[in-house]
Parts: sequence; structure tokens; C-alpha cells
Amino acid sequence: MKSAPFKSGFAILDVQSGRSKLARRIAAGEKVRVRVDLVLDTQHSRDDGISIEFSGAVRSVKQFKQAARPRQGRRA
Repeated sequence: MKSAPFKSGFAILDVQSGRSKLARRIAAGEKVRVRVDLVLDTQHSRDDGISIEFSGAVRSVKQFKQAARPRQGRRA
């Protein structure tokens, strides 16, 4: 799989099944690392000069076995 020719800083995932358990984990401070296969098909917002939001159909969500590693600061 190659990298996409665009960059995103965040995404919103509409969770249906397992939402209560996931909400409890997040509320407890856990970070859950997932990989989402998403087919973008709709422009969701206008260009605000910084970004444009897009939406689409989620094909699959896979959870990694280990929790997300904390992000470390950049080295000088």
C-alpha cells in the first residue's frame, strides 16, 4: 500500500457496534489505534483556506493489538 498524495490531521469515525465499550475505554484515558479503510465520495465542506472535509463509506475498521504509542516531540 502506498501513501496517498494528500495529508490529513484528523478524522471522525461514526461508531455503531461496540460504541459503549469504546467510549468507556476513551473516557478512561486509553488511546485505541485503528486502521480504517474508507472510500471518500463526498466533499463535506468548503475550502476554508486551511482544509476541506470529505466523507464517505467505511469499508472496514481493524484494531491493532497494542495500544497507540504516545507521540514524541520532534528532534532538533
